[in-house]
Amino acid sequence: MNQSIWKAKATATNYPELHESIEADVCIVGGGITGITTAMQLKNSGKKVVLLEAMRIGDGTTGFSSNHLNTQIDFTYQEVTKKHNSDKAKIVAQSRSQAIDYIEEMINQHAINCDFKRVNGYLYAEKEKNQESIEQEFRYCEKVELPVELSNDIPLPFKINKTIVFANQAQFNSQQYLQGMAANLGNDCSIYENSRVIHYDHSEKKLITANGSVKAEHVILATHLPLFINIHQTTAAPYRSYMITARLEEYPPHGLYWDNMEPYHYTRVYEQDGEKWLVVGGADHKAGNDDNNIDYFDQLEQYVRDRFPVLSIEHRWSSQYYEPADGLPYIGNSPGGNTLMATGYSGDGLVYGTVAGIILADMVLQKKNKWQETYNSKRIPPLSAGKTYMKENVDVAKHLIMDRLRSSAKIDEIANGEGALVDINSNRYALHKDENGEIHVCSATCPHLGCLVKWNHMEKSWDCPCHGSRFTARGEIIIGPATRNLKKIDIRDKVEN
Repeated sequence: MNQSIWKAKATATNYPELHESIEADVCIVGGGITGITTAMQLKNSGKKVVLLEAMRIGDGTTGFSSNHLNTQIDFTYQEVTKKHNSDKAKIVAQSRSQAIDYIEEMINQHAINCDFKRVNGYLYAEKEKNQESIEQEFRYCEKVELPVELSNDIPLPFKINKTIVFANQAQFNSQQYLQGMAANLGNDCSIYENSRVIHYDHSEKKLITANGSVKAEHVILATHLPLFINIHQTTAAPYRSYMITARLEEYPPHGLYWDNMEPYHYTRVYEQDGEKWLVVGGADHKAGNDDNNIDYFDQLEQYVRDRFPVLSIEHRWSSQYYEPADGLPYIGNSPGGNTLMATGYSGDGLVYGTVAGIILADMVLQKKNKWQETYNSKRIPPLSAGKTYMKENVDVAKHLIMDRLRSSAKIDEIANGEGALVDINSNRYALHKDENGEIHVCSATCPHLGCLVKWNHMEKSWDCPCHGSRFTARGEIIIGPATRNLKKIDIRDKVEN
């Protein structure tokens, strides 16, 4: 399985699994940057906090990021201003800047060794046809009072057309940061790993895991996309992004670099214990909509080799993010429920996750937060976001119906190590052949809302194209919003070649 450089260089955490029924004032579901930040903000509040992580701390999206900490946003300030207003765009810029300051403050306060550096950021156009959008975004960045300048120079070994230079950006190792934060929660927060929530009893405010339960007055779903069934699964669409590291003959200076291609690429240098790597990401696409004839890692490697003096490719991994319909995260009360949640970070999750953790903790403590209204989870999306909302949800409806009409594979055509949907006795199944040719069969129906999963040949997983749930080749859940495995089907006697 592909592994991020941050996970490869980190020592695994070892918090216990939940094996009892307990009570707490606050139960946080998710041990990524949103959940850990929320827990840290609740430290010393007098509230008993429990954090449940389905895998290990950082095993979700946070540990598979590119670890950029930037004030610039994927959606651009131009689009946020147009879809919302200039005041909200300014709050986005302020909150992201202050979130980076908060991360730096936590690192200094708790002496967390996570290779934090303040660097410049560069949003650039390689091609002349993309120059105008850079100049337009620069004007909007000035309006939201970010410290920016427009330049023709960038410290990269290839020609660019125009760049915005952002001051006071940062980079770090998110895995080491999370582990350092978690270690400093002390007795204020009980952390349980390998404790996936599989059910929530709303009436009793009780979260149920395989071997225990937590009853809590406040429940926070810090799971990137809310679990179970939630309206915000229709307002935030799942996308996948790919990352590789390369060793170079010569490295550019430390900095954050993003082009404005479609899809865009993002680049930085990572240095640890005297070793260096170039970290490059891109090749984004809608989750579950990838073409199995395309190798996105190969695309990314070719991009890097065309622009940098590459000696070798070292690591490769991917991550998932959720694109909001109107360009801003949804943070706050879960509509129609009695939980708090945060989702729709785009590719800006480390900073938005920090913003969310601060807001959610303030909501629990009933403290006024100056950012809350801008990210209000119950806001009505502007009319200008309607087209995006409709497009993404028509796509979901299309998968629910049309995927059942598509032709399936023949069992003897599936290579060892691969998987495909097959029809057996008029039923559709997810069939995987392991490297030894042994067959493993699961239901092809995602237990979340019933879409058919699709085989991801690069990552050897079953992915749901509707809301982004992912499962291993043998059907074990990786990430939600589903909370259960694909149902195993014992039909070996009917599918042997």
